[in-house]
Amino acid sequence: MAAPQTHQDTSPLAPSSGATRPAAKRWVRGGYIAIVAIALGGVAAPYWIFARRVEAQITLYTARKMRENSLKRHRAQLDAQVKALQKQARKTHQLIPNNFQLGHFLRQLSRCQRAAKFMDATIHSGAVSRLAMCRVLPVSVRGAGTARQFAQFLRNIEALPRKCWVRQLSIQTEPAMTGRIHAQFTVEIYALSRRH
Repeated sequence: MAAPQTHQDTSPLAPSSGATRPAAKRWVRGGYIAIVAIALGGVAAPYWIFARRVEAQITLYTARKMRENSLKRHRAQLDAQVKALQKQARKTHQLIPNNFQLGHFLRQLSRCQRAAKFMDATIHSGAVSRLAMCRVLPVSVRGAGTARQFAQFLRNIEALPRKCWVRQLSIQTEPAMTGRIHAQFTVEIYALSRRH
């Protein structure tokens, strides 16, 4: 009885058993790597998206805080400028009010003189003159007293709410050397011109 014959396919397309095993292992290994990569991508992608959103929010918050700080600094500068203008306006109003209010000023001047005990004083207003947009009213003051009393009189004038100029100051001592002085000066007050 003849032995059965086995047929072996020698076609180049037919895989051999020795070559199939390494290829299968590489395919399995590649599949594992792909699965792991997909799994990692599924975990990492949401985290990356979340991190980008957080970073964008931080950037927006930082920009908003910088704008707020810039506005605060600008507002503080404006407040300082407004306060400076208000202070300047108060000083200007004290120096150049709308009218002379001569009677009120002369009464204040007389109180300054009496408070300093600078007696024998005479106070007279002079003629009005113009200076640019202002009117100038000179007030002539004469008096006698001690040097300390006269200095206190000037300090009282300086403390008046109505600002004024002291000009043409002249001081003479008595020949008998009694310690008394005779002073004469002009106090000028200002008011806005009626034409402005």
